[in-house]
Amino acid sequence: MPNNELILSILKELTNDDSLANKMPLNEFLQQNPDLSQEADMIKNIWDDASQYKSTEKFDANSAFAKFQNRVANQVEQPKVVSISNTIPTEPKVVSIFSRRRILSFAAIGLILVALSFLFLNTDSTENFTNTNTLASHEVLSDGTKLTLAPNASVDISSKFDKKNRKTSLLRGQVFYDVAKNPDLPFSVEVGDLNIVVTGTSFNVKWNKTVQIDLIEGSINVNYNSKDYSLKAGEQLVYNPKKQSIKVNKKIDPNAVKWLENGLSFNSTPINKVISDIESFYGVNIDIKTKVPANCHFTSPDLSNVSLNDLFVILLSAQGMIFDRFNDKNYALVEISCKD
Repeated sequence: MPNNELILSILKELTNDDSLANKMPLNEFLQQNPDLSQEADMIKNIWDDASQYKSTEKFDANSAFAKFQNRVANQVEQPKVVSISNTIPTEPKVVSIFSRRRILSFAAIGLILVALSFLFLNTDSTENFTNTNTLASHEVLSDGTKLTLAPNASVDISSKFDKKNRKTSLLRGQVFYDVAKNPDLPFSVEVGDLNIVVTGTSFNVKWNKTVQIDLIEGSINVNYNSKDYSLKAGEQLVYNPKKQSIKVNKKIDPNAVKWLENGLSFNSTPINKVISDIESFYGVNIDIKTKVPANCHFTSPDLSNVSLNDLFVILLSAQGMIFDRFNDKNYALVEISCKD
């Protein structure tokens, strides 16, 4: 891990410890890892400040260094322990220049160890799951929670998941959550400005131009702007980021479950909603470049396992809808005649 190597390179430079001779010099390390320059500068500032510090307090450098080694023992190669006992005078009335420098060095190292522990050992990284397939993909988390990801959907999972938390984030797309029950460790999903919290339930989240949450069973709590919204089974929440508005509906979207069967369903559905569901299901973006009549709706045949191109053919036949294709992920609706 680069951060831990940075620690050892800095200790090598500050202490001239021969046991760290095989570690990369700090300047060379930073040339290969320029993104860590800011952290290195901060640590050097701590060193400079510490070198000016005078105190009558006795600093147990052996104990501090031992604690630090225990914390990184499982993350980096175990460095040789340098004995520094008997280097701090018990009677500091007269201190030679050489001894004083050693004392200040150990004090500075103590401050650096505290800073490094905070910076590098308490961070919470994430693991990412992204569906790059053309059909739904499935993931089972360590707590037994099952995720179904639509094409192009992406989620992050906390590195401490199922140990200290059950935090996840939906980065884009549509995901169905079947959450394993654990009242003592709530399951949470961050979706933009929203935070969904549950203990065990199943729900669908679709994040396209809006965030749509459909609760299939159980109950969930959605927090937005320090306000809580509670949903019961069969209810839906829609958040519009542009309008900064939230609406709770007493009826869920049929496609919140239908898409799990590799299909969509439309029954006299407004065209804007049809486009939104197609975007989420196929993981694409469709810009509407033409005026869509307000009374224009679409009722579909069976759309199970229908490709996007075949669906475009159906929409052309049903409503005279013509699409331009820019690439595999971007399309535009350029014409519609609406045959209602």
